[in-house]
Amino acid sequence: MNHRVWKCKSGGYREETNIGAGTVTANFDGARKHHTGIGARAFIGSDTILRAPITVGDDARTGAGSVVTKDVPDGATVVGVPARLIASERSRKSEVGKSASGNTSVTDLPTNRLTDSK
Repeated sequence: MNHRVWKCKSGGYREETNIGAGTVTANFDGARKHHTGIGARAFIGSDTILRAPITVGDDARTGAGSVVTKDVPDGATVVGVPARLIASERSRKSEVGKSASGNTSVTDLPTNRLTDSK
């Protein structure tokens, strides 16, 4: 491969990091090659383009097909073309276990379980 992935401040690209199929690190600007840094436990969605120089922080996520042109902070989620911030680590943690309306915990909602048919 002709791209370079380098270690971020926290130890960088490790086994906990997921890089989806078809991800491209676009690091050559016609004159120089630039670095792409991917943090620990980052989740890079399939078909994402990372336009270097760029750093994707620890625990950050990109949506499938995103074109990331700016650094992604630790714990943030970005999506789109160009990628835009839709959630930060703080907002993701506060939304865990909430329904879309925010009133009822997801764990309190009834579930329809499939029954075995014989």
